[in-house]
Amino acid sequence: MEAQSNKRRKKVKEVYPLYEYDITAGSECQLEELVGKLKPKKEWAAKAAPWLAKHVSATQLGYYSHCGDYLTMLADETLSKRKIETAFFCKQRLCPGCAWRASLKSAAAVSAIAQQLAAEKYTMLFVTLTVPNVPACGLRDACLKLNADFARLMRRKAYAVWKHNIRKMEITYNAQRDDFHPHLHVVVFVNSTYFKGGGGYISQAKLLDDWRLATGNDAITQVDVRRCKNRETGSNAILEVAKYSAKASDYTASERVYDVMYDTLYHLRTMTYSGRCKALKGDYDAGRLDHLLPSDNVQYIYRLVYRYFAEQGYIQTDVRDYTAPPPIGFGELVGNVTPWDFDAVDFAEVT
Repeated sequence: MEAQSNKRRKKVKEVYPLYEYDITAGSECQLEELVGKLKPKKEWAAKAAPWLAKHVSATQLGYYSHCGDYLTMLADETLSKRKIETAFFCKQRLCPGCAWRASLKSAAAVSAIAQQLAAEKYTMLFVTLTVPNVPACGLRDACLKLNADFARLMRRKAYAVWKHNIRKMEITYNAQRDDFHPHLHVVVFVNSTYFKGGGGYISQAKLLDDWRLATGNDAITQVDVRRCKNRETGSNAILEVAKYSAKASDYTASERVYDVMYDTLYHLRTMTYSGRCKALKGDYDAGRLDHLLPSDNVQYIYRLVYRYFAEQGYIQTDVRDYTAPPPIGFGELVGNVTPWDFDAVDFAEVT
């Protein structure tokens, strides 16, 4: 029986491992970010849990239900600086907490890529491409077409100067009209001669004409392209292209909207790196851009354990020396879970 349990747990670990998410901006703000911002997202998730049940297995639903229930953080001697060490996340695309964490992770990657390309004298542009709103029945086809239309635009000779780019698809829901608005946010990196004569500059008017041709839709009235001239506009562009594909406040509007969003986003590519950005993303994943990330020189002394309770939110349940043995597993702290729930959370401990 024990061998069978270990085999099952090993399989669970391979598919849903414990994630080390040390990717927030600084150690002094991680407690507020993680514990403060995850609580409302847990409430969104609880609302959507019955709707998710029809789309996933019971085991996956268990992971979703316990997502973010267990966090361990490292703290300095004064407990004033804390950062996340390990946590249990489900990685469902429509999990509010996981979507937020994934957006932070993407923002860190895009920021490092942007810094490297800035050092290589590239200039950043921020582009937004839209199409008319569509009803629920046409949303997935519209999203697939949107990706194909962007590829068609980039095959035009004039857009070779935009080959280094990162694009993200976002879908918003309009409750008053009961329709959906898919659109693309694109960060483009152009060479230093782009705004000079012969550099291949593309005006907003030209972009609108070419986008209409690429989509075959003359009803499109707006596109946007702007130069990121300073750190603030560049940071805003990075946050836009890194953010989640759908807002929790949108897809939890109703069960029908949730189902539409889930079916639309299923296996849909929503973020793509191209040109130098694709190569640099590989470098980032391999750790070759770590020198561009914020350094952490804090000496951590304590390990803090947080658990989530529906009525109280996140409660600190354990404090121990950083070098002490791992704290008790969350699965051992909860006695009223099913066997598959136990497997889902039992390994959510410091490893």
